[in-house]
Amino acid sequence: EFDNILSEDKAVILSMEFNDDNKKEARISVNGKEFTLDTTEINYERDISRLIKEGNNFIKITPSKEFNIDLLKINLE
Repeated sequence: EFDNILSEDKAVILSMEFNDDNKKEARISVNGKEFTLDTTEINYERDISRLIKEGNNFIKITPSKEFNIDLLKINLE
């Protein structure tokens, strides 16, 4: 599977579902590489393929203010 990611045949997609349409702001770190989340949508997706490494991966979410994540998925598409 990791070879498919490297060859760009597959993408690693981070998906989150929230329970409301209030503003959600956070810093998300995948293996030490950060990006920001800033949305009022109920669903959020981001391609994190370039942040993934072979083996174990680490994801940290640091919110600016509190919000609930109903579902967090990492899909290989």
